[in-house]
Amino acid sequence: MPEVLYVFLCKSCGMPIRLQAQTLGRIFQAPVSQATDIDSVGAVCFHCKHVANYSFHRSSPDCRPGYRSEVANPIRETVYAKQLRCGEENCKTPLRIYAQWSESTTDEEREKDIAIWKWDADLHCPRGHKIEIA
Repeated sequence: MPEVLYVFLCKSCGMPIRLQAQTLGRIFQAPVSQATDIDSVGAVCFHCKHVANYSFHRSSPDCRPGYRSEVANPIRETVYAKQLRCGEENCKTPLRIYAQWSESTTDEEREKDIAIWKWDADLHCPRGHKIEIA
């Protein structure tokens, strides 16, 4: 069944990353919630496994030309995969990471996939602080 998808272009390989808007909720709907200050999310490219920040908010450094929304049948399910803590001691805003897997992907297969993700050097929390990947 067709639904709204947020389409980003991978910052590494340029392939489209199509995330189900319903899964991301109200993050990119205007106006941005002042209570959360969330204007970007982490997303994993299904093709090259690169993880980076993405946003639809024009004022965000994570927004790039070519990002769009579309109505289409999703090929894969958008899944909230994990959250990363901010490297700033007093910041309580984690970066939520979303990935795409088929409904039949097992937990074991997801863990193996996560193990080969390539973390962007500029990964940051939604407030702009650097994320420290252990």
